[in-house]
Amino acid sequence: MTSCYFIRPLDIVSARGNRSFGASGEYGEVSMPPWPSLFAGALRSAMLGRDSKALSEFVRDNSQPAGPLGEVLGTPERPGSFRLEWASLGRMLNDGSGEAIVPLPADLVASSSGLSCLTPTAASGGVNVSFPLPMIPVLRTAQQTKPEPGRYLAGSMLDDYVAGKKTLRSNSLETRDLYKRETRVGVALDNGTRTVEEGALYGTEAISFYRDYGFVVQFSTGDIDPSTLLPVGSLLRLGGDGKAATCEAPISLRLLPEPPLAKIARDRQFRLVLSTPGIFRRGWLPDSVQDMRLVGDGFEAKLVCAAVSRATTISGWDLAKQKPKPAQRIAPAGSVYWFNDFQGDPGKLAAWVAEGLWDDKPDELRRAEGFNRAMVAAWPKED
Repeated sequence: MTSCYFIRPLDIVSARGNRSFGASGEYGEVSMPPWPSLFAGALRSAMLGRDSKALSEFVRDNSQPAGPLGEVLGTPERPGSFRLEWASLGRMLNDGSGEAIVPLPADLVASSSGLSCLTPTAASGGVNVSFPLPMIPVLRTAQQTKPEPGRYLAGSMLDDYVAGKKTLRSNSLETRDLYKRETRVGVALDNGTRTVEEGALYGTEAISFYRDYGFVVQFSTGDIDPSTLLPVGSLLRLGGDGKAATCEAPISLRLLPEPPLAKIARDRQFRLVLSTPGIFRRGWLPDSVQDMRLVGDGFEAKLVCAAVSRATTISGWDLAKQKPKPAQRIAPAGSVYWFNDFQGDPGKLAAWVAEGLWDDKPDELRRAEGFNRAMVAAWPKED
């Protein structure tokens, strides 16, 4: 079963990245939007924390809890049926529904004149490039302009983007519309004595959301009703310092429009857009793409262009094992892959993407945490 929750922070949010801090004069920055593993960990910890005996056995004995909880959570080494399917910023609307808010995909550029879309263009024969694909993403504008960071898509803007329209119906949201950044001062502790180190002050960044803004998540729990394990109104410990947040289930939660299957079948081309970071063995290239062709059960297509932002690194802290998770390089969320020469059933393509961009040997732990999630979008043409 699948459930959608709106997560409303009750305090600041400190979603820390990979940079260590705590020594005198250091500064800890937040990562926004947070990695999906932050929400997977918070949700599963909240489920497990409702049963103290199961929590003790899970952590101490690496054993699977009894009953439905065990079916969903599994063990620290082998996850159960839990799968995080979506995690993003979000907002509650006046009618009681909610909608997802996503950063601009890599093929959109915001400027003072609005949003512009990158266009895949055949590389000129007179230009030497190291790009391994036959087309490169090019930004064509009437005048020179400076990109403006910190923009987001939601609602009708996201509908238009997935439908392949080059002109979106409304302006993008700005960071200042969603939240504000704050600085908090902390004091370093001596690890041996657990006392304050004199003069060792450090700063940390925190996020303070405006009213009705927070996060939206969607997760599946196999055949188990998730509300029996995590009732609406449950409290979560979210991010650094375990700040409180509540789980609210809106009347209807708007995540993504349906994939434009008819348009894909007609045009025989489409885009894949990472909605969460991608963990791929070859860095930027999804594992299911071999010799620049995506081949699945009932479909195939040719990869001809990609817009992938600079790679970063994820890790995290394993609460059950009390040690860091392995550091892994990722293709950032919002990375875009253009495919043409599509053959087969678009419905089967959409069904495969809905399970995540994994090959036949997925990392089950990272899969449960919600990495490698993507959405199918049409390839834009001139309006």
